[in-house]
Amino acid sequence: MRSLPPLFVPTAILVILYTVGLVGLAGPWTDELVPLTPYNLLVTAGLLLWQARPDARTWAFALWVFGSSYLVEMLGVHTGVIFGSYWYGDVLGMKLFDTPLLIGVNWLILVMSVGPLVARLHLPVPQSVLVAALIMVGVDMLIEPVAMHLGFWSWE
Repeated sequence: MRSLPPLFVPTAILVILYTVGLVGLAGPWTDELVPLTPYNLLVTAGLLLWQARPDARTWAFALWVFGSSYLVEMLGVHTGVIFGSYWYGDVLGMKLFDTPLLIGVNWLILVMSVGPLVARLHLPVPQSVLVAALIMVGVDMLIEPVAMHLGFWSWE
């Protein structure tokens, strides 16, 4: 009996999870699904880390991305300097200093998704950084109106 490709299980779970989410949010189940967002983020991050088969270096990178992005978001919420004046709703769960802890997980998911995609382009580092940043800003532009509508965060 042939075994499944190594990425099949995490990929299949993510496809099912996000398909249910997209269909559900487009239908009448928004109020039931939005509170599940923290679990969705944790499952997604867990599956991405599982797929990466993390070693000490991967864990250190993940902690750095989580910690540094959380600090940037916390400074942004309190100063308005980085992204303008904004605040988080209650959808993303527990907050520390008015910033949900899961925002660091959200950034980790983005970095772990965009990084390998851009690496496949085999660009020099400066161009890779630029392309990754453009993709992440593009994703942010797509999710921003939906996130504000669902109460994830708001801008002044």
